[in-house]
Amino acid sequence: MTNDEAGKCKGFGFVNFESHDPAQAALEALNETDYKGNQLLVTRAQKKSEREEELRKAYAAQKFEKDQKFAGVNLYVKNIDDDMCVR
Repeated sequence: MTNDEAGKCKGFGFVNFESHDPAQAALEALNETDYKGNQLLVTRAQKKSEREEELRKAYAAQKFEKDQKFAGVNLYVKNIDDDMCVR
């Protein structure tokens, strides 16, 4: 497990395997299983740059989906006469 400067557990850790097959078996056996009331997340460790790229892609996909959902539903109106403004 990984601890912070005060020695408190951060709630995650890393396990190193000698080969791919046992790591894959552990992932399949443990991911999304319950351990003392907590659901474990077991996944391949990623470099920071890999995680950032994955998050960038997910954000871009969400933005595109949102833009498509609201495309053409918002209007900009200019030169409104003063008597039409809400007071």
